[in-house]
Amino acid sequence: MKTSERRAPYIISLLLSLSVWLIYTYPNSWGTIHAYNSWVGVLVCLFFLDGINEEVQTYWLAAVPVVVVGASLGAFFCSRMHHLHIRYLLIALIFIELLSI
Repeated sequence: MKTSERRAPYIISLLLSLSVWLIYTYPNSWGTIHAYNSWVGVLVCLFFLDGINEEVQTYWLAAVPVVVVGASLGAFFCSRMHHLHIRYLLIALIFIELLSI
């Protein structure tokens, strides 16, 4: 695979992120930007590129239930936690991730 072929998705993602930022100079939430960017990225892949290959589709289908359940539970528990506890938990998780590399 050529270097330019490997960089194309990142360049497309960057351009889409910048276009969203220019359209919505003050977004309601970062989740809105990410959701919009994801939909535009999928549509670009489907209609302008070769589509989404089967390997990526299987990974995506395996990740969807984890994300749906995990995001819902995470939002539920974080809504009941103090903001400093959330901050300390995230710092601890980042530190554990750095140690596991």
